[in-house]
Amino acid sequence: MNPEAQKLFEEAEGLFKDEKFVEAARIYSLSIAECPTLPAYLNQGNSFFSLMQLDEAEEAFFLGLELARDEKDRWFEGTFLGNLGFVESARNDPQAALEYYLDALAIFRETGHIRDEADQLCSIGTVHQDLGEAEYALKYFGQALLKYKEAGYKRGVASQLNNMGLILARMNRSIQAEGYFAKALEIFKELGDQTAIAAQLMNIGSTYRDRQESEQALKFYDESMALYSKLGDIWGMAMQYSNIAYIHAMDNNNQSALDNFRKSKELFSKINTPDWQMESLDQNIKKLIELTRK
Repeated sequence: MNPEAQKLFEEAEGLFKDEKFVEAARIYSLSIAECPTLPAYLNQGNSFFSLMQLDEAEEAFFLGLELARDEKDRWFEGTFLGNLGFVESARNDPQAALEYYLDALAIFRETGHIRDEADQLCSIGTVHQDLGEAEYALKYFGQALLKYKEAGYKRGVASQLNNMGLILARMNRSIQAEGYFAKALEIFKELGDQTAIAAQLMNIGSTYRDRQESEQALKFYDESMALYSKLGDIWGMAMQYSNIAYIHAMDNNNQSALDNFRKSKELFSKINTPDWQMESLDQNIKKLIELTRK
């Protein structure tokens, strides 16, 4: 890399780190024009992907892939393939994404990059999860879990435990799900990740909800709420108000349920919430108003 290209690349890296993706992508382009490099193509593509400019991201990753193959750099080749998989996932083309992830997986297995291998296994599991193929998703998340353990990457281990717990919960295997969430909670506490801790407390609460154990469900939802409130996490607080409302509705405490759904709606209205979620809240509030009037 010549001095001018290096200077531009370092400027782009600073912008990328500050999440100024539009300007970062532009400066990466200037660096590439001076001297094409694998890191510049990678983070140019990542900048475009962060902006959800998928065609531009794909082009950058493809050009990087070609350069990686020319330079016989297997790690970058695998990384560009994995990122092309992300692009296809974002386009809702799971089969195309899966092919890229499998190609990347083969390379990282060949090169012995264990954590990168785990990342691809996780991505493959996510595709199967999105396709509703729970057993396959569990299989790949389980393999990713083992590889993250081998790599000594605790966050990856905890994330896979969470992923497996979510799938087991959807399969109505709530006791097993609770066990996975509890293990993930332990690791996230060790890491000091307060947002992840709050999420695991919420997930554990939901396993008790699924078993109709209202008191325990409320206990964990309340703990999650307290942590999300401390963090100022509006989404997390809104979710807990909804979860708490469902428990009160389940126990026929209709006024308490109504109050909590209203608090949930108030918070969700402050953030970018999907229309279907707001409509669902409106329906629940309307139904509870009718019940409280009887």
